Amino acid sequence: MAVFDRIAAPHLDLYDGQTDEYYGRATFAVPPDAESRLLQIINHAEAPGSILIQNVTFLPSSGNYVPPEHFERRARKGILRADFRDADSKLWMLADLSVAFDTWLRGKQQGDEYFFDNVALTNIAVQDVRILPHGILGTR
Repeated sequence: MAVFDRIAAPHLDLYDGQTDEYYGRATFAVPPDAESRLLQIINHAEAPGSILIQNVTFLPSSGNYVPPEHFERRARKGILRADFRDADSKLWMLADLSVAFDTWLRGKQQGDEYFFDNVALTNIAVQDVRILPHGILGTR
């Protein structure tokens, strides 16, 4: 089995934690601490206690999506898709991490997009890890 050491181009498809309604897609940068915790999920199928992502842009796809108030916890499900680099071969592989979690948001709305300074994912439960091997050579 591959061991991954890097993450690139992540996005999170977000669903309601109760109804499974699709809410939209979040894109974000992966700071080192978040990258380490996401690698923990894919390499060991272990859920970290929390993950803090920053500079999150959320593109809603549902009229039913209502952004939470500051510091309000919401139950969510999501599929995090990103490119993960194999530590040995340096090939990039696409993978989906299906997780359930609670979100805590801080941020501001910008037109039809939502921008959040910080999003904390807590109470993370890993539901599935799916690697879609297609190896892309390169260094990111």
